[in-house]
Amino acid sequence: MPTPTLTAESDKAIESSSLNKLRGLAAGLCVDAGIRVESEEGPHWYYDHSRRTIVVPSRDIRSRGVHYCAGVLAHEVGHFFITRYHHFVQAFTFPSSKILLHLLNCLEDPRVNQWIKARYPGARAWYGLMVEDFLEPDKLGVPEVLSFGIECHAEEMHGWQARAEGALPARVELALMATRLVRQASASCLPSLIPDAVLFDDHLIRQASETLSGRMEPVELTGVPSNPMNPREMEVLVQQARALTLIRDGVCEEAAKLLQSDCARLGWHLLKQGMLSDLMAISRGKGPQAIRQKLVKEVLPAMKAVPNPPTTWVPDQNQTKALIKVLELFLENAQQLGTVRVLGSSAVGDRHGSRSAGAGGAGGRAGSRKIDGKCLENPAPDLSKSHGEGVEKLRRMVEEGLNPHRLRRHHGAFASGCKLSMREAMRMDAEPERYRRLWQRRIRPTKPDAAFGLLVDLSGSMRGEKIKAAMAGTLLLAETLAKLEVPCLIHGFQDKLIPITGWDEGYSVEVRKRIIAMQLEVTDSRPGGNNQMRYNDDGPCLNEFARLVSSHPAAERFLVVVSDGGPAGSRSTEQDLVRAVETISREKIIRLIGLGLGPNTEHVRKFYPSSIANVSLENFPSQIGGLILEACGVVCRPSTSRSPSQGN
Repeated sequence: MPTPTLTAESDKAIESSSLNKLRGLAAGLCVDAGIRVESEEGPHWYYDHSRRTIVVPSRDIRSRGVHYCAGVLAHEVGHFFITRYHHFVQAFTFPSSKILLHLLNCLEDPRVNQWIKARYPGARAWYGLMVEDFLEPDKLGVPEVLSFGIECHAEEMHGWQARAEGALPARVELALMATRLVRQASASCLPSLIPDAVLFDDHLIRQASETLSGRMEPVELTGVPSNPMNPREMEVLVQQARALTLIRDGVCEEAAKLLQSDCARLGWHLLKQGMLSDLMAISRGKGPQAIRQKLVKEVLPAMKAVPNPPTTWVPDQNQTKALIKVLELFLENAQQLGTVRVLGSSAVGDRHGSRSAGAGGAGGRAGSRKIDGKCLENPAPDLSKSHGEGVEKLRRMVEEGLNPHRLRRHHGAFASGCKLSMREAMRMDAEPERYRRLWQRRIRPTKPDAAFGLLVDLSGSMRGEKIKAAMAGTLLLAETLAKLEVPCLIHGFQDKLIPITGWDEGYSVEVRKRIIAMQLEVTDSRPGGNNQMRYNDDGPCLNEFARLVSSHPAAERFLVVVSDGGPAGSRSTEQDLVRAVETISREKIIRLIGLGLGPNTEHVRKFYPSSIANVSLENFPSQIGGLILEACGVVCRPSTSRSPSQGN
């Protein structure tokens, strides 16, 4: 059977569903800024100042998944809140203003990451998905000054750990080593996490006077809010100036050395190729576009052919200006040529009104690995209908998980607090000693100590709409639990267990592909799969899967079995399933729940004491969502054994 392909309608439905989630995240991240999220076909993330909109490339949503895009979104929003380096560019003396903007953005990224993860702790999990963008350094031949900028961000993403010795050019390694402490100090110059908590006081005014006068005086730019009567904006400017002072005094000199070295290497290569006349035409402003592109394409070969600056030749002033121009053109065209990861200047890079990914990398995406824009190899289910309520529930959970302060509630009975306990106040007349219990406090909830196992029937009876609903629910489960940092183990079963995900895999593009590929098992067409759709040996597979779940050290362990029929095994009978359920129930290590997917699945109550029968296909994702909430201690189902009408 040929592998089905994504239709345009399902592709748009998935993208629309993902956009809804991202819009929900934008509401949580940007409640103060009122930023919207849209998608379009294009290579870059950018911020449209006029419409207060972050534009997401459609290809990233399709190929990288919602959580990856949520991480980039959080990064871009961090730029919106705290990045103001465009105010201070005039305070720098650097040979190239465009390369300087690239460097400042790369050096600003670690500071943004630190701030956004501190303000919204839930974003840390999303950043874990972005780390893979920085696993490998740029390919050989990228100008060292550009590679240095990218590695400044990569080091912070890896916990400030240097790459293995020899992984980078020696000059880049030395520059990173010489500036590491300064860059760490710069990344710690953070404004307050709570905007409304900043007040005008003597300390802030003194800081502003010392920092912004003389050494780092900001320049007013059209469209950029820098109201001197706004204490929050003043604090942001102060912290930005402190960070940039460290960068100017401790990093720029090393970067300028790398730029000088790159110019000498490129110039020597062009000299040997007999192309200096073309170079000088550019310096005089007479070079046509064809010559410019010709020189840009020589950058990679030059960096490979000339690993070290020549000792017998140094470019003169005019040649140096022309060489810098070529490197600037290379930077602008880098993503189109597929040669270097360019982060660009992110959200704030376009706050001044530009919509395009213009010079200096403005508007580049925060995630840096090149993406080919292709859809997933395996088709995704049409989530537009079956995912409906589950997606909305996921959106709300993610928004709350992003900002744990929203989950705080008033609890307890204390001698002091922020809210009066009316229950205790009414009882104090009869029991005066209760005056020590009059107050409640806002208590931050702890992370749920739970583990979740999902076992999905992949026999032939699950073909059609049932497997699509099962995939939708499984995707919801994996994505939501990854966001909530709850370990999740997903297996399918036929005559034996079919591993889908492991405990520590989280939710990635690869995990999503494997979940989507489950549908091929029920038609015996999954490449390299088990492909035994005639069988479902529930008893032995449940026993084996229960041992995997019970081995997890979590305090609470949930095991959910999804099936639409009774056992039909090649090596087991119904009695094997009954004995397996009895053993698991008797040991009381795992909470076992059976879900009967589709109509006429009352048989699940025969095998599973805790069960939900006749779960309609459109309600399956929401039932999974309810079990997730229960596992995290948020809600509890009123009953674990439901009638057919309740199941629907």
